[in-house]
Amino acid sequence: MKKLILISILILKAFIGNTQDIQNVRPYLVKDFQGVSITTLKASTQGGNIIVKGGSAISKIEVYVLNNHGIRLSDEETKKRLDRDYDLSIKAESGILQAFAKHKGGIKNWNDGLTISFTLMVPSSITIDISTSGGNIIVSNLKGSSQKLVTSGGNVVINKLQGNILGKTSGGNMEISHSEGQIDLNTSGGNIKGEFCVGNLHLVTSGGNIVLNSLNGEINAITSGGNIDGSSINGNLKANTSGGNIVLNRISSSLDIGTSSGSIEVTVLSLVKFIKAENTGGNILLNLPKQAGMNFNLRAEKIELSDESHFKGLHTKGEWDGTWNGGGIPVSAITNSGTIRIKFI
Repeated sequence: MKKLILISILILKAFIGNTQDIQNVRPYLVKDFQGVSITTLKASTQGGNIIVKGGSAISKIEVYVLNNHGIRLSDEETKKRLDRDYDLSIKAESGILQAFAKHKGGIKNWNDGLTISFTLMVPSSITIDISTSGGNIIVSNLKGSSQKLVTSGGNVVINKLQGNILGKTSGGNMEISHSEGQIDLNTSGGNIKGEFCVGNLHLVTSGGNIVLNSLNGEINAITSGGNIDGSSINGNLKANTSGGNIVLNRISSSLDIGTSSGSIEVTVLSLVKFIKAENTGGNILLNLPKQAGMNFNLRAEKIELSDESHFKGLHTKGEWDGTWNGGGIPVSAITNSGTIRIKFI
């Protein structure tokens, strides 16, 4: 599982690198808005990348134009193709900075197509609504009330954002770090990594892995076909996968976790509210603090406790109901065809 996660992270870094490589190309157009107060950014392009950097005193946009082979054409040839085949609009009015690029339709030869990307430097306290049909999105250092990022086929990378954050991609990976607020990320075919975030996190992927590190808040992680790996999580965690493993370390949160065909391994530092683990077809290993008080409800083909000295209750081979250290936090674990192991640490 760790090998799969490492591969996923390397792939994501490779895509990020490709996005940043465009900075090595001279922009076709640079425009600044000195003296203009910007509160909102709206940007959209077809096929290109969008990079937004907050914290700038003066709003500025750089427009990068390449052909479909990734080559920068002459300014004359670029202008010719833009005027003929594309609508490119950049303006600022009523506090809204707008940057839009789309083809007019009717481009018959793929070799005549262009990739139009934006890099925008803006103040930190703005809201954004950005989208691209086929490129990557990288956004950093913003603290507006609303941040919306949508791409149809690329990756989304978020760093140091605040507010209501909505990110969507149909076919790429997603990464968010050092952010806080209401965070909602959804990808149809990629991996998700979240770390050093605070708030309400809703992370959903239909076909990838989820990595969670150093999170605090209400966390809901769902994948239909991948693994879930996490460490140093506080608050309340709900995690579910239909076809992968769940491995969690250094947990100080309530847990509601489940998988249909993988294994579950959890190490809990501090018990909070409850632990609920369900597995349809695999094993469950819970490493629990020995000094804590717990109420056990365990169901499996086979159940093993590393120490039974503080357990009081009834148990058979496949059912354990009782208390540990006089009772306390509810601990429920159920697997239909595997083994439950409780190890006290």
